Amino acid sequence: KANSSGSTFALLPDGGLVKGRSGQSELAYGVMFNSFQPQTNGQRITLETATNQLVTSLRNSNPDLRSLGESRRIRIGGVTALSGYYSNVSPVGGSERDWLVTFLRPEGLMFFICVAPENDFAVYNSAFQTVIYSVRFRQ
Repeated sequence: KANSSGSTFALLPDGGLVKGRSGQSELAYGVMFNSFQPQTNGQRITLETATNQLVTSLRNSNPDLRSLGESRRIRIGGVTALSGYYSNVSPVGGSERDWLVTFLRPEGLMFFICVAPENDFAVYNSAFQTVIYSVRFRQ
């Protein structure tokens, strides 16, 4: 099932959204695509700097978000991207694994977050990889 709202787009299995601790719907399983406007101060910004700003912003609403090592460069659709893994508290209990993939476009920093509970991440990982590596960009 696909969900879209503004610049956010999510691919979710049934049950992918659940009521979180705040009473709001939270992503428990699935892939979310969104954009982020980094602070550039009129200067050209690097992918790493923009991604660090995004992670800082995500931590404001997800204080338990923790990096699971260094991000690495990958290619998706012919574009250089950063790939990194994070842990967080899952809205279904326990911990979740998040795969964050970011890339710069003229409109700003674009990103995918692939989310699943830690114990289920390996089951979803091939579907996540299929989604991420199937991305193509118009010239």
